Amino acid sequence: NPNRGYFTVAFDAALSGNMTMQMMDVTGRAVFGREVSVNAGANSIPVELNGFAAGIYLLKVTSGTQTSTVKVVIE
Repeated sequence: NPNRGYFTVAFDAALSGNMTMQMMDVTGRAVFGREVSVNAGANSIPVELNGFAAGIYLLKVTSGTQTSTVKVVIE
């Protein structure tokens, strides 16, 4: 962070299953969403956001009952 719209979400998952990613702009509007299958242990999900305006976004990642939100800065 910051990036040019290409970044990787890396994390450890306790269990295999589905994970959802939702990107929101500063107004709270969802601008990107994706669901992926993950394996127990280390995971790395590439994200490509072509055509997104420079600015600050929030990436919300949900897996099972766990949710994490991080700030993403696109140059």
